[in-house]
Amino acid sequence: SSSSKLTKAVVFFRLYRITRRREYVILRVFNDGIGMEKEKLAALRKQCRPQTVRMDQEQHIGIQNVVYRLNMLFNDKVNYKIYSSVRRGTLFTIEILS
Repeated sequence: SSSSKLTKAVVFFRLYRITRRREYVILRVFNDGIGMEKEKLAALRKQCRPQTVRMDQEQHIGIQNVVYRLNMLFNDKVNYKIYSSVRRGTLFTIEILS
Protein backbone atom coordinates (compact mmCIF):
# COMPACT_ATOMS: atom_id res chain seq x y z
CA SER A 1 0.00 0.00 0.00
CA SER A 2 1.23 3.45 -0.77
CA SER A 3 1.14 6.10 1.87
CA SER A 4 0.33 9.67 1.08
CA LYS A 5 0.53 12.74 3.17
CA LEU A 6 -2.47 15.03 3.05
CA THR A 7 -1.67 18.69 3.14
CA LYS A 8 -4.28 21.25 4.04
CA ALA A 9 -4.19 24.54 2.24
CA VAL A 10 -6.40 27.56 2.41
CA VAL A 11 -7.22 28.93 -1.00
CA PHE A 12 -9.25 32.07 -1.47
CA PHE A 13 -11.35 32.64 -4.54
CA ARG A 14 -13.38 35.70 -5.14
CA LEU A 15 -16.21 36.27 -7.52
CA TYR A 16 -14.55 38.91 -9.59
CA ARG A 17 -17.48 40.04 -11.69
CA ILE A 18 -20.93 39.04 -12.92
CA THR A 19 -22.07 40.67 -16.13
CA ARG A 20 -24.71 40.17 -18.76
CA ARG A 21 -23.69 40.42 -22.38
CA ARG A 22 -26.50 39.98 -24.85
CA GLU A 23 -27.76 36.45 -24.29
CA TYR A 24 -25.05 35.36 -21.82
CA VAL A 25 -24.62 35.68 -18.09
CA ILE A 26 -20.87 35.82 -17.44
CA LEU A 27 -19.26 34.93 -14.12
CA ARG A 28 -15.58 35.53 -13.49
CA VAL A 29 -13.85 33.89 -10.55
CA PHE A 30 -10.33 34.99 -9.69
CA ASN A 31 -7.69 33.32 -7.52
CA ASP A 32 -4.63 35.45 -6.81
CA GLY A 33 -2.55 32.39 -5.90
CA ILE A 34 0.56 31.01 -7.55
CA GLY A 35 -0.97 30.51 -11.00
CA MET A 36 -0.02 27.75 -13.43
CA GLU A 37 2.66 26.97 -15.97
CA LYS A 38 1.48 26.75 -19.61
CA GLU A 39 1.66 22.94 -19.63
CA LYS A 40 -0.48 22.56 -16.50
CA LEU A 41 -2.98 25.12 -17.82
CA ALA A 42 -3.25 23.24 -21.14
CA ALA A 43 -3.86 19.96 -19.27
CA LEU A 44 -6.54 21.60 -17.09
CA ARG A 45 -8.29 23.08 -20.13
CA LYS A 46 -8.32 19.65 -21.75
CA GLN A 47 -9.70 18.01 -18.58
CA CYS A 48 -12.46 20.61 -18.36
CA ARG A 49 -13.85 20.08 -21.84
CA PRO A 50 -17.52 19.11 -21.45
CA GLN A 51 -17.00 15.84 -23.33
CA THR A 52 -14.01 14.76 -21.19
CA VAL A 53 -14.78 15.91 -17.64
CA ARG A 54 -15.76 13.02 -15.37
CA MET A 55 -16.25 12.76 -11.64
CA ASP A 56 -15.23 9.11 -11.50
CA GLN A 57 -11.53 9.96 -11.75
CA GLU A 58 -9.42 9.17 -8.71
CA GLN A 59 -8.35 12.77 -8.43
CA HIS A 60 -10.31 15.79 -9.44
CA ILE A 61 -10.12 19.44 -8.65
CA GLY A 62 -12.70 22.06 -7.84
CA ILE A 63 -12.85 23.53 -11.34
CA GLN A 64 -13.61 20.11 -12.82
CA ASN A 65 -16.38 19.68 -10.25
CA VAL A 66 -17.89 23.03 -11.25
CA VAL A 67 -17.69 22.16 -14.96
CA TYR A 68 -19.27 18.75 -14.36
CA ARG A 69 -22.18 20.16 -12.39
CA LEU A 70 -22.84 23.10 -14.73
CA ASN A 71 -22.83 20.72 -17.70
CA MET A 72 -25.50 18.64 -15.95
CA LEU A 73 -27.63 21.75 -15.47
CA PHE A 74 -27.09 23.62 -18.73
CA ASN A 75 -25.80 20.99 -21.20
CA ASP A 76 -24.37 22.78 -24.23
CA LYS A 77 -25.42 26.24 -23.03
CA VAL A 78 -22.28 26.89 -20.98
CA ASN A 79 -18.75 27.88 -22.03
CA TYR A 80 -15.58 28.01 -19.96
CA LYS A 81 -12.37 29.97 -20.30
CA ILE A 82 -9.36 29.58 -18.03
CA TYR A 83 -6.47 32.04 -17.96
CA SER A 84 -3.48 31.73 -15.69
CA SER A 85 -0.07 33.26 -15.20
CA VAL A 86 2.64 32.10 -12.82
CA ARG A 87 2.85 34.28 -9.69
CA ARG A 88 -0.19 36.29 -10.83
CA GLY A 89 -3.12 33.93 -10.39
CA THR A 90 -5.91 32.28 -12.34
CA LEU A 91 -9.11 33.65 -13.87
CA PHE A 92 -11.94 31.21 -14.56
CA THR A 93 -14.73 32.58 -16.76
CA ILE A 94 -18.12 30.87 -17.07
CA GLU A 95 -20.54 31.99 -19.80
CA ILE A 96 -24.10 30.69 -19.49
CA LEU A 97 -26.55 31.13 -22.35
CA SER A 98 -29.72 32.58 -20.85
